[in-house]
Amino acid sequence: MEKKQLILLAGQSNMAGRDVASPEDLEPIENVEVFRHGKWYPAIEPVTRDRSMVGCFSAADERMSSPDPWDNPIPGEGMTVRGVGPGRTFAKLFHKRFPNRPIGLIPTAIGGTPVAAWLPGGVDPWDAGNHPYDDAVRAAREAMKYGEIVCVLWHQGETDAHRGTRSYKEDLRTVIANFRRDLNLNGLPFLLGELGDFYEENIQKNVPGINGIMHELSEELELVRVASSAGLVHRGDRLHFNARSARELGRRYFELFESVTH
Repeated sequence: MEKKQLILLAGQSNMAGRDVASPEDLEPIENVEVFRHGKWYPAIEPVTRDRSMVGCFSAADERMSSPDPWDNPIPGEGMTVRGVGPGRTFAKLFHKRFPNRPIGLIPTAIGGTPVAAWLPGGVDPWDAGNHPYDDAVRAAREAMKYGEIVCVLWHQGETDAHRGTRSYKEDLRTVIANFRRDLNLNGLPFLLGELGDFYEENIQKNVPGINGIMHELSEELELVRVASSAGLVHRGDRLHFNARSARELGRRYFELFESVTH
């Protein structure tokens, strides 16, 4: 069996996605799968199932489930699926560019997590049972039995923009270094995504600082690049990208990946 090209998806809710999926988002992609709890599943949205507001919902807004708790149920009439992030579009473009290479997505993003939760031993402030960094490394190592990680897609910073950015640069620098060290991949491309330009003032006031830090690190560290959020819009909540913008961000991530690897 040919080894998979693995993409690690990390950060918080705009990597996971929150908007409503289209029928196309629910179609499997040939040669692309998602790794969850030791098993591979079709790459349909939501790729990342981090919170209870993501998944398949009935017309009565009840969250549906499937016999396999880690599989995505197929929606029936009147149902909606919530959770469209950039990762699936990235994988779709990867498949188009390399149709014969099997691709695996490793979803680890968790909404609402500060950058400190992505340090070793860090804890999800909304669920003490989640340890974002430790859990991501564990999932990545398990997935690496089936292939090699070719890049990390990272979108995170809204929580820190709300709380303040004093240590953000050094924390993010450490996150990048830790992933490369703990996965034994010193040359691992790390692709960062800018925060949007649509948040409430308590977040927006620090967005230029967060985005500026990302660009500074892209100049200081090897194989770190930043995907622009210019022109991307929210889904009506002034917090999360709408589905079209999430897909566009995935396209921008892939353009960066090609620029780094070719």
